[in-house]
Amino acid sequence: MQELIEAGLVVLNGKPAKDSQKVRAADVVEVTPTPRPAMKAEAEQIPLDILYEDEDLPGNGLELAADLRRAVHLASRVRRADDSRR
Repeated sequence: MQELIEAGLVVLNGKPAKDSQKVRAADVVEVTPTPRPAMKAEAEQIPLDILYEDEDLPGNGLELAADLRRAVHLASRVRRADDSRR
């Protein structure tokens, strides 16, 4: 929303909104949404030290990567749930 306000795409009661303004119950807010450019994630080479390598690991390691990704996702959801209780 901050980006939209700074770009002049938010109007409050017929005037360009300012980020410091408070909206009241009777106010009229108009927002002109604009498409955002697609985010682009690129891989980068970073040095990693392999601390342990197990030849008995099943598969090609993709299953382990998927499990780690799920664990990080679940941990972030638990953290967000804890934060919302405060």
